[in-house]
Amino acid sequence: MKKKHLLILFVLPVAIAAYPAVASGSPDPVAAAKADLAKIQADVTAKRDTIVADLQKLAATATGAKGDTRAAAKAALAPDRATLKADLASARSTLEADRAQLKVDLAAAKNVSGSKAALKPSLQATRVSVRTAAKDIRAALKNARNALRELRASFAQ
Repeated sequence: MKKKHLLILFVLPVAIAAYPAVASGSPDPVAAAKADLAKIQADVTAKRDTIVADLQKLAATATGAKGDTRAAAKAALAPDRATLKADLASARSTLEADRAQLKVDLAAAKNVSGSKAALKPSLQATRVSVRTAAKDIRAALKNARNALRELRASFAQ
């Protein structure tokens, strides 16, 4: 009888880990995947706002540092660069964790009939919001780079 109990103790955790929907406690894997997509959209929007603000502040600091010495400009830009770097790392780790959870929930939802049709609109909306956020970040990054180029050019004069 004790061997049976030991076998159950070792087999049960493996069985639970094999079924992500059961392990996460979600009875409906499609709803869990939709919740993950909504979380990704919210996180992307929040991180986009943070990163764009950081880049705009960096560009404003670079524009304001024109006419200063190279050392003074570097000192003025250092806190903005550190903030941007920290926010980028935070965004990256948050979104990687969200993506990993979505991947697990999508694998669980794959076995549910009709899940593909149910998730398609949510997936498309998430892709659009991620692309829009990336476009906004790229535009802010381009402006910040141009401001830094102008700052460097002001040192050469």
